[in-house]
Amino acid sequence: MSQNLLFSLLAPSRKMEHAMQLALILLVSAAMVVGIDFIGDGRLHGGALIYAAQMLVVVVPFTLMLRAISDPLRRLQHRLDGVQNRDPLTATYNRHAFTRYATRALPQSGALLMLDVDQLKMINQRLGHDAGDLCLMALAMKFRESTRATDITGRLDGATFAIYMPGAPMDIAATIAERLRGGIQVTTADGLLHVTVSVGAVAADGMTPLKVLMRDASVALARAKLAGRGGLILHELPAVA
Repeated sequence: MSQNLLFSLLAPSRKMEHAMQLALILLVSAAMVVGIDFIGDGRLHGGALIYAAQMLVVVVPFTLMLRAISDPLRRLQHRLDGVQNRDPLTATYNRHAFTRYATRALPQSGALLMLDVDQLKMINQRLGHDAGDLCLMALAMKFRESTRATDITGRLDGATFAIYMPGAPMDIAATIAERLRGGIQVTTADGLLHVTVSVGAVAADGMTPLKVLMRDASVALARAKLAGRGGLILHELPAVA
């Protein structure tokens, strides 16, 4: 069974939420019937009381049952959402989720960073994929530490990441990119390893499609890679030294 099908089967449905709302409405209606009947002549009539009691017997357990089912399924929905949207190694968004969330944020101007781990292929070949994976996980942690809570970070493919920064002017984006391109140091079986990151950055005006921004950021990143390890290019602006 695919993740999407499992998600759709187990996620709390709108029908369940509507049923809970209906149950509450019926409960309130029963109370109103008793209240109106009492106000009419100052006496409680047996028929109204029986109707109210029937509503209570049916509605209260039904509402509690739906709540008991809905809450665990909502938590499961949140977990499945994480499985679907996250890269399993770095816990950043995968390409699909990054594209979706970044597109939603595009009406707000900001900046897009595209980052590539320098010489990751050589690290995998020389030290093994475990060392390469360790570098990626450490870098993802640095991304989380260096960016803002509102920034959207995704792993696009093996060594390439993207960060969309809603509302960030290019000087702020350049400061964060400067911090990130220094990379990280990790300890492997062969000793201390320093890994740098090349960065291409473009400004987002709130109207340019994400596809165009990612294309321009890729061009800037390619220029940064040509400049050497830890290179940084701001699109249509001089490189930050």
